[in-house]
Amino acid sequence: MEAWNKTEIYCFRCGHRWVSRNDKKPESCPICRSRRYDIPSGEYVCRKCGESWIPGTFSESCPGCGTAIYARSGSEELLCRQCGHRWVSRGGDYPVKCPSCRSRKWNEQKISSLTCRKCGYVWKSRTDLPVKCPKCKSKTWNTVSFKLKCFRCGYKWILSEGIDPESVRSCPSCRSKLWNELPGLKECGGCGRLFVPSRRERSCPACQRSAAAFELRCGFCGTGWVSDDRVSRLCPGCGIVLSNSGQERSIVLWENTEHRLVYLFKDGIGCVYLWKGKYPECCAYMNELVDALGVRFETMMSRSRSAMYEKFWNSVIAGMLEKKDSYKDNIPYFIRRLGLEPFQAQILALHFTGMSPEVISIRLKMNLKDIRKEFTAIQDAYSESGIVVNDSVYTEDPISMYDPDDSPKR
Repeated sequence: MEAWNKTEIYCFRCGHRWVSRNDKKPESCPICRSRRYDIPSGEYVCRKCGESWIPGTFSESCPGCGTAIYARSGSEELLCRQCGHRWVSRGGDYPVKCPSCRSRKWNEQKISSLTCRKCGYVWKSRTDLPVKCPKCKSKTWNTVSFKLKCFRCGYKWILSEGIDPESVRSCPSCRSKLWNELPGLKECGGCGRLFVPSRRERSCPACQRSAAAFELRCGFCGTGWVSDDRVSRLCPGCGIVLSNSGQERSIVLWENTEHRLVYLFKDGIGCVYLWKGKYPECCAYMNELVDALGVRFETMMSRSRSAMYEKFWNSVIAGMLEKKDSYKDNIPYFIRRLGLEPFQAQILALHFTGMSPEVISIRLKMNLKDIRKEFTAIQDAYSESGIVVNDSVYTEDPISMYDPDDSPKR
């Protein structure tokens, strides 16, 4: 190979690919620093057709499709391995970064996104299992924090394996037997405000002109109400703790006259919700969203509620609205594969987008307790179908994990 400039090179030691920008042959791999990067060692898999063979020299071509291991760059179609964008370079030089996601590592192996279950931080790591979260430094960043939550006091606890949630009679903290139900909101006939009636007082604290009465509004679902309880910070509309402390918090990213984008970190998973008034239009996992936008998690947070990035946030809203009904594509599969009722399949399809049971209950105008019962039935359907399910582990594409030709066993 006489001229090495614009040649895509493969390292047989670490698997790294890069493009040479010099006329001379590189002395070593820029990643592993090996000087023996061009000496084949073991089996090589063709990046185009998937054919595998043991090459004798670095200049060999694939016996299946003829694609060279060391390829010259030109006007061929290029693929960004980070966001999946395809394009043809019009410049004379090899592209420095992807024109879509702007990544300089567009031709390297895709880096997986990780989410800390303690603080909600999203980052990319070349290590499959990092020792700790780079932000909060927690060494248990990927462990499940809790299973159940009391919708009266906000207490969270881990349920022992094999115990049915329906068998839990009361909250271990406040002893409430209504731990699985959101407190009921009532509208005052005098002032028209919403309030949560307490055990002692059944009337609106604002009309009573209570000195302790004050107004609250949930930044996540938008519910507003009057209360004289300064201790409770649990929204009666969605069950989110308003204090934004611990392992549950919400941040308003952007809002205009019609829509509101809110980031919610809950149950160890971060999601972005798009609200239209008090109606949840759709939901997306934060790590999927930052990958699609080609930005970092810190960048998303720094742009929140900034008028400078109005165009950026409006494009995010437009993109989410465009895919808001894509969850329906999985409904027929769930019906056939798990033997679910259409309504149950709809709940599960919404949940697969990242939408929590609380928000699903708001969207479908159902009692949260009834939604949780449907989830118990869905979990039973999983068990009967032979699929091993761990709802505490995030799977990027769970549909692809199962054989689409399988039929339900019940």
